[in-house]
Amino acid sequence: MRITLFEPDAVTEGDWDDLAEVARAAAAADRPTEPAPTRATTVTRLTAPPSPKRRLPRWTLRDGGRIVGHAMLVLFDDENTDLAGLDVTVHPDHRRRGVGTALLRTLVGAAEGRSTLFLEGLPEGGPGAAWAGAHGFEVVQRTALQALDLSTVDRSRWRTPAAPGYRLARWRDSVPEEYLASYAAARNALHDAPRGDLDFTMPEWDPLRVREAEAATLGRGGETRIVAAVHEATGTVAGLTLLEVYAHSPAVGRQQDTCVLAAHRGHRLGLWMKADNLLWLAEDRPEVTRVGTYSAADNGPMLRVNRQVGFVVEASTANLRADRAALAARLGG
Repeated sequence: MRITLFEPDAVTEGDWDDLAEVARAAAAADRPTEPAPTRATTVTRLTAPPSPKRRLPRWTLRDGGRIVGHAMLVLFDDENTDLAGLDVTVHPDHRRRGVGTALLRTLVGAAEGRSTLFLEGLPEGGPGAAWAGAHGFEVVQRTALQALDLSTVDRSRWRTPAAPGYRLARWRDSVPEEYLASYAAARNALHDAPRGDLDFTMPEWDPLRVREAEAATLGRGGETRIVAAVHEATGTVAGLTLLEVYAHSPAVGRQQDTCVLAAHRGHRLGLWMKADNLLWLAEDRPEVTRVGTYSAADNGPMLRVNRQVGFVVEASTANLRADRAALAARLGG
């Protein structure tokens, strides 16, 4: 086995074929309810620019000349410089041979200086969670993978009454200047979201960070579709929800953040915004047939809103944590 740092400019067409096959086979084994990743999806995922204040070094592992696994380290350069996220993917035919452990050892070494490592969104009861548990990772937050089938959903669910004193605003990709400051402030409502025992500090949003995030999504070939609830008395954003659709996977939408400022809760703004965004998506992008999202398992209000607009829970998932020093000692390096 040979592990090397992933350099996109040095990847051959044969390497891309290997990487796409690893992604396809691993997804079929670990996440059978989700759409299979395509070659284009794999290329985009491994070459697209990261989100603001993130670095994503990657490695590949070859066995007999072919790539059979790859790994990624998520290094935060914001409020979470003591954390590092991990992602390890191994072809099912090459598991139980030390491939995943070899990649994990590489990640742990490269994360020196970070005290806590975490794995995100592993299906509970699946091989990934079992492998992580054997290496000493512990569950710190339970989550739920949910999906909405746009080809079968009852769209009457999206007929929701307007909230008195508010109006909805829609836009793609870039927040209009008139809303930018209040939109950034509204995104900080996510600080109230349940995080279990995960030692993660939610980032502080300001106009600059919003613009950086917009540019990063566009750089990854993504379209962002935002619906905001605007407080009519002040003309400011009281809440928002956003969906993303990517060119490499045009049939799949990703439901991202939905949040409402504390002073404006209790008016069913979350349901109103989310339903309107789905209606807009269905009318504007009929090729999108599925929308996926994750929510904390103990976030009852968000799970309830998602059920109301048609999402169903596909899998119970979890975020796991390990102490880097202790893991390094167990791995022998």
